[in-house]
Amino acid sequence: MGRKSPTWRLFKHVFNIPGMARARIRKPRRRAVGRPGAAADVDVRAALIAAAKQLFLQLGFENVTARQIAAAAGTTPAMIHYYFDNKIGLFRAMVQEAIEPFVRMLSGVTGAPSQADRDLAALIDGHIRTANANAWIASLIVNEVLPQGGKFRETFVRDIVSRLLPMLVKLIEQGRRDGAFRADLDPQLTALSIVSLNIFPLISRPITAPVLGLKFEGVDLDRLIAHTTTLVLRGIAAEPAERSS
Repeated sequence: MGRKSPTWRLFKHVFNIPGMARARIRKPRRRAVGRPGAAADVDVRAALIAAAKQLFLQLGFENVTARQIAAAAGTTPAMIHYYFDNKIGLFRAMVQEAIEPFVRMLSGVTGAPSQADRDLAALIDGHIRTANANAWIASLIVNEVLPQGGKFRETFVRDIVSRLLPMLVKLIEQGRRDGAFRADLDPQLTALSIVSLNIFPLISRPITAPVLGLKFEGVDLDRLIAHTTTLVLRGIAAEPAERSS
């Protein structure tokens, strides 16, 4: 692929994208009683989130205990209460940490005239890479959001979907006004289609990747992003007559 955009470099810095050092799960260690010092504060919090990501992905939310998370992070269950109140709070912080930079990027690219197609390409790239680098997001959607009574459905809708989809709709509407996208597009349904194309290959990866021989990393991931971007942009692009009108 060509040179990465400033938006992508921001993603690579913030998210756990291949090529970055992975957060390590620490061995349990003894610690002093009481709250952590200022120097260790961020370190302990990050270790808890890293441990939770690994364990939730391996075992599922319901099967992981606060004690297991604390042990994997090299601290005590009291630190989960100190930073997050409880296991649910830790899980919410984990989701928020992963999605917030993406939401900030999305709000930053909507509304700029005459570049809706480039903004949409950057959004597709960032969305797919973010979800792929945080494999637990797909597991979360399947196990804790989609089922009836899913523990995190309300949180996911409130904190992620209700923020991301309206921003995407706004971007599509901007492209229609600028003449970059077809005038007959339904912005809401187009946004739904784009999100589906971005996330479904990662949700279905356990059953489709082995059949198709895809790994969704390196060249395969680049192929997926290029394919999805081309499919979307060519499908919604205005005809030359519309652009000139």
